[in-house]
Amino acid sequence: MSEPGLRVFTGAAGGRIGLGRRAATGAILGGLVGAEMHDADRGKGIAAGCLIGAAAGFALGVALVSPLYSLWEGLTGAAAGKRFLGIMIANADGSRASVLRLMGRYLIKKSYVILLLMGLVLGSSGLRGLCALAGLAIFAGCFFVLSAHRQALHDKLARTAVFKADNIR
Repeated sequence: MSEPGLRVFTGAAGGRIGLGRRAATGAILGGLVGAEMHDADRGKGIAAGCLIGAAAGFALGVALVSPLYSLWEGLTGAAAGKRFLGIMIANADGSRASVLRLMGRYLIKKSYVILLLMGLVLGSSGLRGLCALAGLAIFAGCFFVLSAHRQALHDKLARTAVFKADNIR
């Protein structure tokens, strides 16, 4: 059943992107971070030191690169993975989204991180508990892309969708 006033996009006709290409963007990010961490650790120390260094480097890389990568997507509508695959975030109706809308989507998608940081800074176990619930909701909401609308929960809340870049007007 569709929402009032919202056209249901199905298949390639609407140009909305489902789970496959979205998952590929995550794989591209993981590959970029992993390759950079491997290159930074190459040829240093003994095997155990390399493993520990690689794990620490990977964790640091994810902690630093992931927020910047996500922020890039929030500001432009498509970071490296989406650009490589020719897809982009836009308004739910297929029109180009404003930076304000894209940043709103970014903040919704990263709400669990914001709650976690606030909980740690304020020493509030309640906020950390909300972080877990928000993270679970965002994770489960990603499976909404399997519906006819092809929108994750954070897309529905922000009134955005992921389209083939050529289909954005």
